[in-house]
Amino acid sequence: MSRAWFSQHRSLALTALSSIVVTAIVATAAVVSTGYSAEKIDLQDASVWVSNSAESAVGRINTEVRELNSVVPAVGSDTQTLQDGSTVLIVDQSDATVDIVDPATSTISDSVPLPPNDPQVLLTHTTDTADATVVIVARATGELWTVPLATLSTFDAEDAPALTLGADVVTSMDESGQIFVYSPDTAAVYGILADDAGTVTSTDPLEVGEDAELSITSVGGRWAVLDSQS
Repeated sequence: MSRAWFSQHRSLALTALSSIVVTAIVATAAVVSTGYSAEKIDLQDASVWVSNSAESAVGRINTEVRELNSVVPAVGSDTQTLQDGSTVLIVDQSDATVDIVDPATSTISDSVPLPPNDPQVLLTHTTDTADATVVIVARATGELWTVPLATLSTFDAEDAPALTLGADVVTSMDESGQIFVYSPDTAAVYGILADDAGTVTSTDPLEVGEDAELSITSVGGRWAVLDSQS
């Protein structure tokens, strides 16, 4: 009788048997499985901003697809781009200005006048934009200001600098926010913290030649001064 019933209900019986087998496989896998490791994917903007002084423009390059996807016209012929995450600044040496770029719209949201005496702009590296600091140096006079990024648009070069270190200084800042300034006037390298620019943390004497062409670099709290003439 069972054979007769199976012959008449073959499709129903096979469906029921398949369901039982699948349920048993899933239950067994759930018991013996140790789970799986979920990859923590950090989705970051793969864009890098670069300047082209010859074309008087600043462009955004997506490094993953290798494509130039935005161009911001620059007024001056001597520009430099500073970037830390979504913070993008365009320093125009010829016009002595720093432009604040809105990366969402690829437009300049504000333009800030800099001191006219061979200005240099440094940007601290930080995980929180609200904590970022901009360091502005008038290299010809050795005047130095520190400005929170959030208030950069209100910077006034007529305000008193945090420090004045002598004429023709060269300046460097590493990723920790440690600033080093070499002053030929005082023949010394000064260590300064970006978030406390009114305080000199170290002074190292250093004599160079009269016609030296100097630059300075630093990493991990150590500095090096290059005289490209000698």
